[in-house]
Amino acid sequence: MAAAAKKKPASAVSIRRKARLDLSHDFEYREAYKALRTSIMFAIASAPNKSKSIVVSSSEPNECKSTLSSNLAIALAQMEVKVLLIDADFRNPTQHKIFELSNNRGLAQMIANLTRLEDAVNHIMPGLDLLTSGSFVPNPSELLGSGNMADLLKRLENAYDYIIIDTPPINVVTDALMFADMTCGILLAVRQNETNQLSLSKVIESINLTNINILGAVLTADQGSRIKKHPRGSYSYRYNPYSHYVHSPTEYIRESEAAASAESHEADR
Repeated sequence: MAAAAKKKPASAVSIRRKARLDLSHDFEYREAYKALRTSIMFAIASAPNKSKSIVVSSSEPNECKSTLSSNLAIALAQMEVKVLLIDADFRNPTQHKIFELSNNRGLAQMIANLTRLEDAVNHIMPGLDLLTSGSFVPNPSELLGSGNMADLLKRLENAYDYIIIDTPPINVVTDALMFADMTCGILLAVRQNETNQLSLSKVIESINLTNINILGAVLTADQGSRIKKHPRGSYSYRYNPYSHYVHSPTEYIRESEAAASAESHEADR
C-alpha cells in the first residue's frame, strides 16, 4: 500500500497572488485591509455574545468573498495573534485552491467527529491556520446548523483569538444563516459595479429576519477595470479584486440609488 501523502510544510505552501496580502500589493490595498482588520478587532471585542468568530458572505456568487476572507485572515495573523480561517462553503469550496492544499478532510469531518483538529488543520504562516471544507457532504445546511457545529465552534474559539468563516452567497443558499447567530456577525462582500441594490436589499432583509448582526460591507473592486453595463442595472468587469472601502450595507444602497438617479438625470438632458 502506498504511503499517505505528507502535509506540505508552511514554507512549501504557494499562496496564489490574488489572495496573498504582502508587500507586493499596492499601498492602498494593504492599508484597506489594515483598516478593515481594526474594525473587525473592535467588533469582536465588543460582541455581546463574546464570540471570536465572524462569517464572511455575499449576496451573489463572484463577489470576492473568499479572497476577502483569506486576506482578512492574513491581515489579522500579522498582528501576532492566533487566527483560524474556515472554509464553510461546502457547495463551492475555494480556500484549499487559494492555498493549493488537499481537501480530503476538513470541517465536514470535524463536525462529524471523524478526524482530529491537529490532523485536519493546515498551517499556512505564523499565526494562521486553515481548516478546509473537507470532502463532499450531501446535507450542508443541516450539518452547519447542527449541535456538533456549535460545539466545534466553541472548542475552536478556546484555541484561537480570531476565526474567519468563508460561507456561500446568502441569496443562493441559506447555509451561512444556519450558524451565524453563534458568531459575532456577518461581513458582506459587495463587488463594485457588479452587486446591484436589489440583491443587496434582499440579503439584508434575509439577515435581519434572523436577528443576526451585520458588521458591515466591504466594497471589492479594481478601480481600473473596464466596466460593461447590462440590463436591469447590473454590471460586470474583468476579475481583479481589490478591497478599498468599508461601508454599512444601507450606506452602499443609498450611494447606489444616488448614482442611478444622477445617471438618469444626465440621460434626460
